[in-house]
Amino acid sequence: MNTFKPQHTDTYNCLEDVLECLATSYHREHMLMFADAWDFSYYSGDGTKIGNRIEAGEYNAWRNLEINHGIQSKYHFTSAMDKQYTLLTSSLQKDSPVVLWLDGYYVPWTNVYQKLHLKHFIIAVEQLDEGTIGVIDPYWNRKINIFKKELFYLSKAKCITSCCVEEPVIVPEVLVGKAVKKLMKKEHHAFNNMRGFANEIADNLDLTKELENFEMLIYNCPLFMQLAEVFFRRKNYAKLLHYLAVNYNKPFMEEWSGEMNLIGERWESTREILVCIARGERSIEAVHEFATGVLQLADREEELAISMNQKLN
Repeated sequence: MNTFKPQHTDTYNCLEDVLECLATSYHREHMLMFADAWDFSYYSGDGTKIGNRIEAGEYNAWRNLEINHGIQSKYHFTSAMDKQYTLLTSSLQKDSPVVLWLDGYYVPWTNVYQKLHLKHFIIAVEQLDEGTIGVIDPYWNRKINIFKKELFYLSKAKCITSCCVEEPVIVPEVLVGKAVKKLMKKEHHAFNNMRGFANEIADNLDLTKELENFEMLIYNCPLFMQLAEVFFRRKNYAKLLHYLAVNYNKPFMEEWSGEMNLIGERWESTREILVCIARGERSIEAVHEFATGVLQLADREEELAISMNQKLN
């Protein structure tokens, strides 16, 4: 337990904070968990909320942590909560921390407690007594939080155990080149996905529908949450490129890092247009400004990807 140093990084979500904390406890790096963070997925209309049909992309943080930093994980998916709790307590008795994937609705110190059902990640580090677990939640605070057995059951918590394996040899050009090549594949093409998303927003956005059931916590609605993931992941990918430039003597990646960080900042300011509309601070006509901004970002990102691809592939 004493090896944990929980802290929140402003561009990290709850899972990424947990993985950084876990890696630090193993005296390992974590930055290459963002190897696939640059992405964008969009699915055309079927009557559902647009926010449920866009994603920052499947970035496989757990898998990349194993491949690139040698921290192996195992998900325990049984729905039998007695088995989950037995696994948790037996691991803690061996002084082995356990990551818990659970429903934030039942996590008392969060802002969604008894308000919204949102997935959340924490680290169980010790059993305090028969029905109480001590957990770390770096996204929210830096202390040992009290988590009761009944909340573990109500939250449908799933245990994720981990261990260290041999660290691999990293070739930065291969790592980044592979990710860029995937972005540009015709069947995936993240940049065309951005353009399709922008066009649907311009033509069909219904903000009332997007905010339904999230009127009191608008930043938690799927549309705003996913757009936040988009700009956070670009900023985190910029950090990855900087990490490679510095630690692997690849100075040419520093320029890419700077451009990627600027793109992340632009995505953040572009999302704020929709937030201002939702708050009544701007008229609905500003939606077209948002859509134009996304189209410009798609072009800018594609230009960067082409440049990187020419250098690496």
